[in-house]
Amino acid sequence: MPAGQKLFGDTEKLRGSGSAAGSRADSDAKTRRIRQEVTRVALTTGLAVHDERVRRRMTLAQLAERSGVAVTTIHDVESGRVGSLETYARLADALRLRAEFQLVDPRRRELSGRPVDPVHAAMGEAEAAHLRARGFNVGMDEPFQHY
Repeated sequence: MPAGQKLFGDTEKLRGSGSAAGSRADSDAKTRRIRQEVTRVALTTGLAVHDERVRRRMTLAQLAERSGVAVTTIHDVESGRVGSLETYARLADALRLRAEFQLVDPRRRELSGRPVDPVHAAMGEAEAAHLRARGFNVGMDEPFQHY
């Protein structure tokens, strides 16, 4: 291959993207959103570890001994810094908790304790399908079948 020739061609053309500045801005926004989500998960998990440790009246040193995780790492996790999945799993095991990671559709609401009405549920689904067929974006509120 001659010097300076690209092996795969112009990746921007392959992606079908517009200007390089536009795709860079999209990439920066996506990176910010991902960092915010990682921070949110780390803060939530760290708070849960801290609350459970305090509830069990354990010191950082005691949790470190039980989990095999360094005291400084536990402190970092409890402060909301991002830990590894193994660290979270070790801490959960030492606290006799089950570590879970869920991917949740933010458009769906959690089901309430109310019973589901199959007749109205079917009516709501039929109406939503009717609206979707006409180009409307419809989301269903499960407990009440509202859209």
